[in-house]
Amino acid sequence: MFAVPLPTPEETDWLYRHRYDYSWFIQRRGLKRIQAAHRWRRLRALFAKLQISGPSRRMLDIGGGHAWFLRAAQGDGWTAEGLELLNDELVTTAKAHGIVMHHGSLLDHSLPANTFGLVTAWHVVEHVPDVRSAIPAIADLLAPGGIGVIAVPNYHAAGLKRDGLAWVWCQKPFIHPWHLSATTLKTLIPPSLEVLLITSRDTWDAQWAESTGIYHYAMKAIYAVALYTRKAATLISPRSGKSFGDRLQFLAEEALRLGTYCGYLLLRPFLRKSYEAALRGSELMLIVRKKST
Repeated sequence: MFAVPLPTPEETDWLYRHRYDYSWFIQRRGLKRIQAAHRWRRLRALFAKLQISGPSRRMLDIGGGHAWFLRAAQGDGWTAEGLELLNDELVTTAKAHGIVMHHGSLLDHSLPANTFGLVTAWHVVEHVPDVRSAIPAIADLLAPGGIGVIAVPNYHAAGLKRDGLAWVWCQKPFIHPWHLSATTLKTLIPPSLEVLLITSRDTWDAQWAESTGIYHYAMKAIYAVALYTRKAATLISPRSGKSFGDRLQFLAEEALRLGTYCGYLLLRPFLRKSYEAALRGSELMLIVRKKST
């Protein structure tokens, strides 16, 4: 599934600089930090289980400006570097922690080819208008024998099948111009790469539970309670009352989301060979290795 017409590189660049809503990520900074650490632990466990190793411990994370994923890798002894289009306070903080942050995008940077033992791209490829060039660009950055990890929203996710265009990751066409299936993702892989694993799972911020009726009713109830609380609180203090109501709604919604995700994690031992192996999770993850010859 893709947007028609596709945005031009100039339009995409303007969007991310001037109109993209980064406040969602800033508001959930703590949760995104936990997610990044969880991603690294999961990746480390997968590498150990599948006996995957690269030619070096120098890694590049594409598009991870906050660098929490890189900081988790750095704590494990990796030389962690990032490639980020923006140059904001999060990038400055990452540099202060000793992480090299390169300026640019996946298709427009000055990094040397055949350099990194590990390159990760968490939810980057679906943002690239020229999607056919995305994975070859990752392959170019990898040293021979290097490992690439690519995660994208799953076109065959159970949540998308149930919610259609209302699904959480069916964002504005210029945000996610592409929604890829495992089959399509494999066709984008250049001959220089071999597939080691393709799997799926739900994530904290995109899970099947969010598409169920009971979840929708719970969110409506939270909204109604927050609205009543906000109106009552503003009678006491118009400014702080509204802020209190907004905060209450945010905390309640995130508590519900975390609660359902914890339930998913408890059920994962039973879901790995069915739901996840059948590639019905919200996130597709592809692990590839660059061939030595």
